[in-house]
Amino acid sequence: FTEWTTISSFLAAFALGIILAFTTTRSIVGRIGTLQRIVQKMGEGDLSQRTQIAGRDEIAELGAGFDEMARRLDEQRAELMRTQRLAVVGQLCAGVA
Repeated sequence: FTEWTTISSFLAAFALGIILAFTTTRSIVGRIGTLQRIVQKMGEGDLSQRTQIAGRDEIAELGAGFDEMARRLDEQRAELMRTQRLAVVGQLCAGVA
């Protein structure tokens, strides 16, 4: 009876370990895949994309960093466009005067 209990306890612990490893790996790989797709879209110029990865781990921090970077780049791009429009208006006014 003791040998059977030991073997069944070992098998249960082993099965639980496999299930835990599978779910953890799946979660990590899924979140990294999401991050990769969003970052690729950001790289193509779509700065409206956000990772929206929740959590308090390194992957969530990385996602938050990319979100902040995209927000700042979008703001700088908008400011650059405003500056260019003002420069064009200035040139038109100088040509009229």
